[in-house]
Amino acid sequence: MRIDQAEREIYARMLEVSHAVLSGFVAGAGDGDDGPSVEVDGETVHPSEEPHRRIYRSIFGEVEVDRYVCAAGPKKKIPYSPVDARLGMHRGEYSYVLEDWLERLYAATRVSELLLNDRAANCPPRYCEHLSLCSR
Repeated sequence: MRIDQAEREIYARMLEVSHAVLSGFVAGAGDGDDGPSVEVDGETVHPSEEPHRRIYRSIFGEVEVDRYVCAAGPKKKIPYSPVDARLGMHRGEYSYVLEDWLERLYAATRVSELLLNDRAANCPPRYCEHLSLCSR
């Protein structure tokens, strides 16, 4: 096995282990069944009859979070989830870490594009020809 193949295999296994650890961490927060009613912002809300599934997209992959959610009544807006609150999860699907990485990647990509466009506009013709041959 080549070293690059070993790196890929090790990385894939690390992601699997990390995903399992994160899933266990989420499971440790419970299912959010905190009793017949909960007071949220001065309003009494009631847990759903069945757990609701939420997909949490992390740097280790998707984690399914089955948890009870609370609302003022059936088919009402869900203002509160005890599990989401315990874990500090926001309403979006993407983890804060993944959002941060995506924002940084986007910013780095934009900077790279701007630099490449600037270089292409100011480079000698022979060098630009060489770059276009290399990028094929």
